[in-house]
Amino acid sequence: QAVVAGSVELGMGPFQAHMPAVECLPLFEEVRTLVISRNHPLIAGLQDQPAQVLAQLPLLASYLDDPEERPALERIRDHFRNVWEVRPIGLRLELLAAGHAVGYVSDLVLAHEPLCEDLQVVENLPYSRIRRSVGLFYRKDSALSAGARKFVELCREKWL
Repeated sequence: QAVVAGSVELGMGPFQAHMPAVECLPLFEEVRTLVISRNHPLIAGLQDQPAQVLAQLPLLASYLDDPEERPALERIRDHFRNVWEVRPIGLRLELLAAGHAVGYVSDLVLAHEPLCEDLQVVENLPYSRIRRSVGLFYRKDSALSAGARKFVELCREKWL
């Protein structure tokens, strides 16, 4: 939203399904996997009744758009009791490891972060895994500053 509004020149993060006002430069792909602590008291119920168990739990997310901005009839957030927006990844991982909620964690983080060792993947749901393109985006109708162009070039050298 800040990029589209013009208050930020360049954004970096996962792309949304519909971003008509911005140019997107994909840098890499990731899979975000729904996880829960192996020590969560409701984990046993996930085998038989995953949807019912998840409806009792909060979903941890770094950020979610306002629901009115998403045209889909069914949203992933609707499968959970509520949503906790927590920006710092370290705090989200600590809350997940402590069994306070469920959340999506990038496969890149799951493979390398020690806090993820006691997390278990929630399987067999249509929303257990979400594939995302991650990259840079900027307004279509704007010329990037020299610093932003240099940053774009550095990202291209690193990932493309």
